[in-house]
Amino acid sequence: MWLSHLAIYVIACQLGLLSLLVVWTFLRRLRRYVTRRNNIDRTREFRDLIHHYVQAQSGRMRAALVVGLKAQLQSRSERGFFRRLILEALKETGGVGDDHELLVSLYRLLLLDREDLLELQSPLWWKRLAASLRLEALESDDFITTYERLLQDPHESVALSAMRALSRLQRGEKIQKVLEVLARRAPQRLDIYLEVLTRLGQHRGEELLQLLESCYDPEVASVIIYTLGEIRFDPSFEKLVMLTKSSSDTVVARSVEALAKLGRREALPIFHDLLHHPSEEVRVKVLEGMSRWGEMPSQGVLVHLSGEDSIDVRRAIFDLLNRGALQE
Repeated sequence: MWLSHLAIYVIACQLGLLSLLVVWTFLRRLRRYVTRRNNIDRTREFRDLIHHYVQAQSGRMRAALVVGLKAQLQSRSERGFFRRLILEALKETGGVGDDHELLVSLYRLLLLDREDLLELQSPLWWKRLAASLRLEALESDDFITTYERLLQDPHESVALSAMRALSRLQRGEKIQKVLEVLARRAPQRLDIYLEVLTRLGQHRGEELLQLLESCYDPEVASVIIYTLGEIRFDPSFEKLVMLTKSSSDTVVARSVEALAKLGRREALPIFHDLLHHPSEEVRVKVLEGMSRWGEMPSQGVLVHLSGEDSIDVRRAIFDLLNRGALQE
């Protein structure tokens, strides 16, 4: 008898817990729905205020808007929410123009930049990174000293963020410092590393070439070589030719790829020689490079390569034949 009572009691407890779970789920979804609706309305309101600030016809009107915003943005969450909307608007300006300057001034009048500077003192690297990224979006020369200090940050992502910020400013006297730090640090985030080098190289190709001259790390050198090819930096031709004799297969492959992008046919004899390189990666890059010029290896070499066990080489030949760059 007591077993049946115990079973009933257990079932009742389970039903009670299930009911509580259903109610809790319903209330949570209801709260999420209400919050989302409030956020939509708040977003629209804040975006309108940002738009009115940018489009205001006088400084007096802008000053009045700032006073009103300061009164509204009392809580930390509200300030964080409004800051995110300003950063989104800054991204749309592309970092140039009057609208960008006005948005930066609004950010600073609301003292949001001071909060970022305080967070840069945090012992938590993710807080320093978030603050650095926000200041980077402002693209202001006023934070150059801050970025220079962050270049020495112990966390790689924070330092790379500072490098990217300095590269955006394109201040010539600061470029070498960024390059020196890049040369000392192994790239933890290759995407940021490439972005920084490409942006620097667009205007400072000579400095990038000098960095390559003094680089002894094959991983870093391969990234620099890739960047020189991406920006089509023709003065790097001789150095790239030399690097096709490197002991690092990755460096040779990147050099071949960059030479192909430069489009100088003087490199063709080197390419023909490299078709016999022991590295599959190099042979693939050579075939792809010759395709750019519509150049065909000798029939004997082509037959030899087609008989290789390397899937990558055979796929490269197949792709080139399909594009009509090579003739059977």
